[in-house]
Amino acid sequence: MIPFTARVIVINPKGEVLLQRKSQNSKNAAGNWELPGGKINFTEDELIERQQSGLPLERSDIDAIVEELMEEKNIDIKELVQKSPNKLIRLGEFGYDFFNNRTQQIEIRKVALFLIRLEDSYLQDISKTGLAEDNLDDYGWFGLDTIIQMEQTISENSRFYKKFNISEHISGLQ
Repeated sequence: MIPFTARVIVINPKGEVLLQRKSQNSKNAAGNWELPGGKINFTEDELIERQQSGLPLERSDIDAIVEELMEEKNIDIKELVQKSPNKLIRLGEFGYDFFNNRTQQIEIRKVALFLIRLEDSYLQDISKTGLAEDNLDDYGWFGLDTIIQMEQTISENSRFYKKFNISEHISGLQ
């Protein structure tokens, strides 16, 4: 099974993109910045853990985005996505090579990429509370030009600017 995750480009009213930084203790991509998101499919150990925690054993790519934004950043878009599903734009999917530090092998991974523009009312309660739980240590808002300049510190699963032209989406959303 190819690991499959969902990532979301969250754009604030200033046209900046939300990134979060992996902690130095992270098993993979330590210190790198990435888009919020999470797994769509799970390993057997993760399924057992989810079952014990009362979490669903399966989730869609949209469910992954909604759950992870709430868990990692205290951004609640569940109702917004239910009422206005077209607010969460699915840009597409891409694959990438991933060096797994645990197995010391290169794996193919797949990402479903979404984009959403949120008004300040959705962002006012953003917090760092879920960061440590997910091996993250910081988050920030960055312009697209800055993100491109930061390429060496952007996780491969978040190099959306190489796969999709989002500048048209940013200007179209403002």
